Amino acid sequence: MKIRNDEKQMEQSKYNKGHFSKEEDTLILKYVNEHGKNNWKKVSAFVRTRSPKQCRERYYGSLEKSVNKDPFTDSQKMFISEFIYKHGNKWAELSRKLDTGHTPNMIKNKWHQQISRQNVQNRNRNRMSISYICNI
Repeated sequence: MKIRNDEKQMEQSKYNKGHFSKEEDTLILKYVNEHGKNNWKKVSAFVRTRSPKQCRERYYGSLEKSVNKDPFTDSQKMFISEFIYKHGNKWAELSRKLDTGHTPNMIKNKWHQQISRQNVQNRNRNRMSISYICNI
């Protein structure tokens, strides 16, 4: 089993990590437009710098035409909040119910961004309260 894991690590180490380049995006789109999106191993071989999984996730998460890159509206943000409080973080189900073309990953990132902002605002309020109390 150790040998299998070592082989897998060597296989994975030949692929880039981090942000995709414009050239990589162009190659993914070129291959998919010419040959379809049913063989991610071949897409990966064509791109040469990304794994099949990376290519698939990049395509479906960013490059596919149906992906909505518009900002979330206030009503969409409210729907996301209400859904999560009622049903938990079922991102794929939420994406289907929201039906805006935003991917589950986009919705998850927006939710975590909202939570982070709320935490910062709460910390700032607490600091102001403490400084007010200390100055009395």
